[in-house]
Amino acid sequence: MDSKPLKLVSSYLEHLVSLLSEIDAGQCVSVGEQLRSICQKGGTVYVCGNGGSASTASHLACDISKNVTTTDSHRLRVVSLTDNVAHFSAIANDLDYSEVFSEQMRNILTPRDAVIAISASGNSPNVVKAAEFALNLGCPVIAFTGFTGGRLRELATTGLHVGSEEYGPVEDLHLVFNHLLVVILRELVGGEAEAGDSIEAS
Repeated sequence: MDSKPLKLVSSYLEHLVSLLSEIDAGQCVSVGEQLRSICQKGGTVYVCGNGGSASTASHLACDISKNVTTTDSHRLRVVSLTDNVAHFSAIANDLDYSEVFSEQMRNILTPRDAVIAISASGNSPNVVKAAEFALNLGCPVIAFTGFTGGRLRELATTGLHVGSEEYGPVEDLHLVFNHLLVVILRELVGGEAEAGDSIEAS
């Protein structure tokens, strides 16, 4: 067996373990508490990101919507802005790709809502523009970032950061944040998981 791939795999896994050890549990709970506040106000959380972060946005919206509550008394509405391909592509084609999230929010965002903005670099123009639009409306912005955090980390009300310069590990940890928030929100928002439920919705 070739030793180079083994070394690469070992190095990648060691890096992930190091990043996992740096997760700020208190900050994760703080973000969960902010999301609980949005739920209590009857607000909606909108999530956005590009590429792998777009799939993380979809994954997060799915997991929280499906797994956080099983009662009708407390429901946290979470919507991924990456999932309406017709609307998304129409905006990109007719206006500009940098507008694909902010333009969608013009129709639906209210001051009681929040935005989770996901960008490994923190500098994706459409994600940054979405954060700016939300902040101008008075909505909190929760950022999932990596690298230096970029402009998005500077703008965000709060956030969860991964101190890596590699896209793969950053995106891996963003999915960990997703699942940690599900665990936290199950406790904070209420509603016992039904027998057989798991964090994954699939």
